[in-house]
Amino acid sequence: MRMKLALVILSLLALAFAGACGSDDGDNDSPTVSIDTTQIVVGEQGEAVLTVLSFDSPGLGAWTVDIQYDNSVVSVVECEPLPEGNVCNAAFTGDTVRFVGATGTGLEGDTEIGRITFQCDVAGESKLDIIIDLLADGTLGEPQIVVPNIENGAIICAE
Repeated sequence: MRMKLALVILSLLALAFAGACGSDDGDNDSPTVSIDTTQIVVGEQGEAVLTVLSFDSPGLGAWTVDIQYDNSVVSVVECEPLPEGNVCNAAFTGDTVRFVGATGTGLEGDTEIGRITFQCDVAGESKLDIIIDLLADGTLGEPQIVVPNIENGAIICAE
């Protein structure tokens, strides 16, 4: 009896978790947060752009987005927050760049929210993993949390 009850509880938890997380195919109605994949020659610099795609009305209102990278392959030269007036912390941690921003009008459609200039230190590949701390829409008075699709990128350092 206890075994059956445990199986029922586990099944219900699995269904609840699957419903909360959505399908593996992504939700086509949700916006997408993506960062470029860029190839750079070792010793040179290149840029990766962080973009929010297909954000419907009322638009993107606030964000805190981290980009985690492999600091044994690349180093961050600088980061530029977009739109102007928002914040980028290139040294948030030893392997993470953080972008934070907000707007009172909501940004609809496709919006670049930051650029990172990387330098390739050695040959190899650094994954650029997007970690969403906060993504909210521009609903006045009660911004709504948005769960986006994620498209991670990479910096490929070639000889």
